[in-house]
Amino acid sequence: MLSMRRVVVPNDVKSGAGARKELLMRNEVGSFWGWRRSTGLVFVALLMFVVAATLGCAREATDEPAAFEPMDVVVVDPTVTPTMVVVATAAVEAGREDGRGIIYHHFLSFLMPDPVVDRASNGFLFGEVFSGLVRFRDGLEGEIEPDLASTYSISDDGLRYRFELRDGLRFSDGRPLTADDVKWSWERALIPDTNARRAGEVLGEIVGAEELMAGETNELAGVTVVDDSTLEVELKRRRANFLMFLADPMASVLSHENVANWGTVNWSDFARGIVYEVERSVEFDELPVGTGPFRIVELHYERGAILEPNPNYWDLVPKLDALVYRTAVGPGYEWAGLLEYDVYASDPVFMAEVREGNPGTIDGVSLGIFEPADLATAPEVSFLALNTAVAPFDDLEFRRALSLSSDRSRSIEVFMAEVPEDSASGLLPPKFPGHAMMQEWEGPDRDLATSAMERSRYGEEGYRDALMWVSDGSMPYPFLFDDLSQYWSEWLGLEFEDAGTEYIPLDRFESEYRRGVLQMRYVYVKPRYPDPHAILGMIPGLFGPNAESNETRELTAMLAEAEVESDRAARIEKYQAIERHILDRALVIPIFWDDGTVYELFKPYVHGYRRPAYHGSRYKDVTIDTTHRDYPADRLGE
Repeated sequence: MLSMRRVVVPNDVKSGAGARKELLMRNEVGSFWGWRRSTGLVFVALLMFVVAATLGCAREATDEPAAFEPMDVVVVDPTVTPTMVVVATAAVEAGREDGRGIIYHHFLSFLMPDPVVDRASNGFLFGEVFSGLVRFRDGLEGEIEPDLASTYSISDDGLRYRFELRDGLRFSDGRPLTADDVKWSWERALIPDTNARRAGEVLGEIVGAEELMAGETNELAGVTVVDDSTLEVELKRRRANFLMFLADPMASVLSHENVANWGTVNWSDFARGIVYEVERSVEFDELPVGTGPFRIVELHYERGAILEPNPNYWDLVPKLDALVYRTAVGPGYEWAGLLEYDVYASDPVFMAEVREGNPGTIDGVSLGIFEPADLATAPEVSFLALNTAVAPFDDLEFRRALSLSSDRSRSIEVFMAEVPEDSASGLLPPKFPGHAMMQEWEGPDRDLATSAMERSRYGEEGYRDALMWVSDGSMPYPFLFDDLSQYWSEWLGLEFEDAGTEYIPLDRFESEYRRGVLQMRYVYVKPRYPDPHAILGMIPGLFGPNAESNETRELTAMLAEAEVESDRAARIEKYQAIERHILDRALVIPIFWDDGTVYELFKPYVHGYRRPAYHGSRYKDVTIDTTHRDYPADRLGE
């Protein structure tokens, strides 16, 4: 009889999913994590806090955040709880332009200030402070437009790109930006010491990237700096979605001189739990600078940040006087109440609980001054991936037996009622390019499942080792997996060893990932760009570079063929065929789709806020009606 062990690892490859059973949490937890998966993301943040505390990286709650110059925004009361930053600015006292003001955004996470760090929550900071050659326009279509580049051109064979930079570009600290900065930023992302896990995905098709990642060279050969304002990029093969990758924060342009003055912390390592000495873990010799609409004037990774408009931004400079992120993690955090914030993410289910007056939620009076809104972002999908490079998942019939006995419909209905539109019949969700309804999911089938198991070479006492599944942090509650797999025990004779709250240490996870020995992995995917490759392309690499099998090699070849197809319609057809192949070979077990709609609360004086479908700024176009009766008088300097 097979036995199974489940272990959760706080690894943050993708964003999290919530669970209905734990919806009624304290208001500072339950009401914040909107994204329609409130409790799951809270769990991830709490795991991160535990890791940070264990590493000894936290500072005393009474420490005053360090001041940095130049700054128009200052901390005026060092006695308050560190996360509850009080802000005053001279601009609010007189001569205010329409739309100017201070805005407070509440969130539950840590701020990693390096755009090469692969953490979904960093979109808060990245979209405001950093930018690249191109960017996504508003909307789910994800059309590309120039950003730091004024124009670009592509050769007929699709292998060479030429970018012309805008005139007079400067970083937020006034340093001039040239084509050399673009090349250096990409090289930094790719070198092994930076440990940017997704750098290969974003920039790996550039000529010389593979050698750079392998430590064989220090230069990215495929990028040529023609002059200060021009660079050319050569790819190893045609990549129809290359510009979409350049809109990713991983391809942001940084200042070499500024990064050299950050200090000694490698933020990619830090995000994965690498130990740093306390005095080096959160200090900056010089604050990070970028080319986005805002610049950082105060930053503490676990307390929050203060941003102000970047006077050197090439586009329209934001009107806000200041943007204050208040983090709800770290030592000394205390819930200050919903009224302290101007933008607050939530979810409709939690708001229904508030209106019904259920215990543990915020009061309806506080809720009443907000204006709720549904905002469209990229649709999402969750699935359980199976590592075909290790036993028993190297057997097709064994994988099919698991899929045919997975009760995903019940899991969704009972525990995740607030999340999906429907259980997933495939991997490409509705409203996403390439979506095609696969065969209707009719629930688990005992006869088909047991027949598949009997055909497998593990069906008759052939495999007795304990199996292990790993959550990437997206499935924080084991009972969701219990429901998904309830028939694996009853029908297929599998036993589960209840691991409870056992976790894989991050260093062990990294080791097993690199060895390719992880067996099953639950993943929640919010696509980073609007192309089927954003979902399907990640599957061969989910278990690390050494988890190769005949199945992964075949899938990788199919993906490579689809990715170079320049005709969009033909490329979509290829990806649809790949999706069918993945399902037919039982490489994954789809669980649910999410249409991507997020629910957020706004104070009535906030105008122009947006949620990027993929990447970008939320606040560059925001204005504040400071004459509104609800705008706090103390922000006017009164």
